[in-house]
Amino acid sequence: MTTEEIKKRMKSMKISRSALAQRLHVSKGTVDNWLCDAAPIPRAKVDLIEMILSPEPEHNLTRTLEGLTPMGLLLTDAEYALISTVARNMGLTPDEYARRAILGEARKTASPDHE
Repeated sequence: MTTEEIKKRMKSMKISRSALAQRLHVSKGTVDNWLCDAAPIPRAKVDLIEMILSPEPEHNLTRTLEGLTPMGLLLTDAEYALISTVARNMGLTPDEYARRAILGEARKTASPDHE
């Protein structure tokens, strides 16, 4: 889905940038940057945008989540702020950063060389 398609669908569904940002758990400024092509939209967020803006959300939700298992983390505000800052500095969303960090630690721990 291109940024032009996103903007067109948002307009037809009367979804503001602020409302989209809230549903994506990002700032309105982040959505603004994505929609003016100042920053690339992370693949995971594109998938969510497609679900949110789909005329058939149930169908797309099933397709998008196929083969994925959701996982939630409880974080303090300070922990989330730290993760968000580090993620932003790396050009990632907090979710993308957390996924990379968790998988990296799991792979390191599961390797035969781990002591």
